[in-house]
Amino acid sequence: MRKFNVLLKKELKEHFFTRGKGEKRDVLSTIFTVVLLLIVIVGLVYIALAIAKSYVTLSFEGNSSSILRSKELLNLIYLVFSIFLLFFILEKERKIIVDIKDKAIILRLPLKSSTIFLSKFIVTYLLATFAGAIIIIPANIIFYVAIGDFSILYIVGTLFNILFFPIVPFLLATILLVPYIKVLNFFRDRQLLTLIVYVALLSGGFYLYSKLLDIFRTLLETGNIRFIFNTNNIAILNNLANYAYPINFLADISLGLNSLVAYLVIIGVIIVAFIGSVLLAKILFNHTLYTSTGHVDRIYKTKLKARKPFISLLRKEFLLTYRDNGNLFSYFAIALAMPLMVFASFTLFRDLLYNAIGLRIDFVLGLLLLFVFVVLTNTYSSTNISREGIAFLKSKVFPYSAKKIFLAKVVFAFVISSIVTIVASIIIICFSNMKALEIVVLILSGIMFSLSQILLGTKMDLNKANLTLNSYEIAKKQEKTISKLVFTGLLIAIILGVSLILLDTLLPVVITTNIVDVLVVISALLVSLIYLGITILFYLYKLEERFINLVL
Repeated sequence: MRKFNVLLKKELKEHFFTRGKGEKRDVLSTIFTVVLLLIVIVGLVYIALAIAKSYVTLSFEGNSSSILRSKELLNLIYLVFSIFLLFFILEKERKIIVDIKDKAIILRLPLKSSTIFLSKFIVTYLLATFAGAIIIIPANIIFYVAIGDFSILYIVGTLFNILFFPIVPFLLATILLVPYIKVLNFFRDRQLLTLIVYVALLSGGFYLYSKLLDIFRTLLETGNIRFIFNTNNIAILNNLANYAYPINFLADISLGLNSLVAYLVIIGVIIVAFIGSVLLAKILFNHTLYTSTGHVDRIYKTKLKARKPFISLLRKEFLLTYRDNGNLFSYFAIALAMPLMVFASFTLFRDLLYNAIGLRIDFVLGLLLLFVFVVLTNTYSSTNISREGIAFLKSKVFPYSAKKIFLAKVVFAFVISSIVTIVASIIIICFSNMKALEIVVLILSGIMFSLSQILLGTKMDLNKANLTLNSYEIAKKQEKTISKLVFTGLLIAIILGVSLILLDTLLPVVITTNIVDVLVVISALLVSLIYLGITILFYLYKLEERFINLVL
């Protein structure tokens, strides 16, 4: 037991208290993350509550019970969440099995595989429980409000589900772990196929999210939810609620239905799941601890070909991004999916603003959304130096100036970002009524803002570069740089967007609409130019000196 406690304490410290001695917590990143999480949760809760209140009033086959309607919708939420939780646990277990950093030390200690397994998997369970609480508590409260009833059974059921909801995904994840690792290994050296999958998943996820918002928009406009929940759709949800074992019993527990049967079934499933998970995980852990289920990196044959120095630097940046699946997702996949995200957001909010308050501000709305997604796309620039690691120090022996070395990084990111920004701008233009001047300023402002974010992120990373990180640690250790870059970009985008909306709506009372339109366009262009000028000065300030003094 003592050995288990020591291992568990070590795992908890590594996962929840990872900062080194003297390392300060990134307060800005923490505040930004919490605020962003609250905004997302509050927004989703508000939408879900509106949908739930309308859905529980519907009848099916002569039955208009609000409790049964709540079970159907809550069961669907639980089912979708359990799928996401399954992949979350799969990825955590994969890292424990394959990417275990202390493997060499553990093998030399007098420890049982079951002790190692339990200490590592309990941390994963705690993380899954926390994720479950974030979903289950708001979801249950939504339906308690929609039903208009409340009892002590609801509190007990909610607490029970928070603690035991992850158990079934754990069993499935343990069974599917080896096939999951083999699938990932298959994709690892097939970058183009991986990129296609990433873009498809991102685009599909955002499309589904936009459809949810569209349902909410139509609900606000018509007050009728039957346009989506017709008899056929209700029948599907009803069948899921009846036969989606054992998730439907969790929904029963939350709503106080068939309590005794539901609790007995779930407790039985938990016992089977626990025994099965332990036995399977011990076998897997024994096997993978002493053998390798990992992946042997592909060896690329270099073709010797003379290239111009700057072209070689650009090629290096491309290969550094393309050959790493993490970088492939964080830059190429997000960049390629950006136009679809802009399209879905613009068409949705354009109609929502017009139908709700009669406001038609295509240029301002398009510019604001373009800036927001440009910020998210260019977070990759905040690790331009750190992700190259120790290898970046070799750049010091190149017969090039610091400006030329960094220019390659900026140009590479700028080319990709400019292409997707122009495509996104064209999509906005196609679905709006903009004048010629607004079209030109929209594209120019988007490109200038994109370049500003790249320059700012690159210089911030140079100032706080950490060249001893691996690909898994970069995002965590460079969170200060990333959060500052995102915070700065979003702050400017939001302030500019709100200011232009106020100009566009208030000034027509005083002066003519045509003059207001020109003022709005000029203001957007001036702010973009000023921001670009400031970031250029910040980027060039002591660039050579920072480069020369860069050490491990």
